[in-house]
Amino acid sequence: MKVRLLAESPLVFEDHHVQGRELYERSGTTVVHLLIEKDGVLPPVAQHEDVFMYILEGKGRITVGDESFDVEAETLVKCPIDIRHGAQNTGKDILKILMVKMPTSTP
Repeated sequence: MKVRLLAESPLVFEDHHVQGRELYERSGTTVVHLLIEKDGVLPPVAQHEDVFMYILEGKGRITVGDESFDVEAETLVKCPIDIRHGAQNTGKDILKILMVKMPTSTP
């Protein structure tokens, strides 16, 4: 068994009032904990993997392609491969998201 504390996880992204820490990486699957401060924005980016974002705390807006969704805790958003996606904190508190990137499965 391996245990990793968030505070001891490597910082992989820090910009635009957003902090990302890598909790797990193996065989192309990556789990990143995103902390988005009030008024913070995670700029849209396209990934070459399947991605989903699970909202842990707070309120925000997730943009996937040309669509935007208001989200709150216990919401999951799937982001299709090669489609730009980003996040914005629209609440009064910190927005926490668990982002998972996985290798794309082939039929």
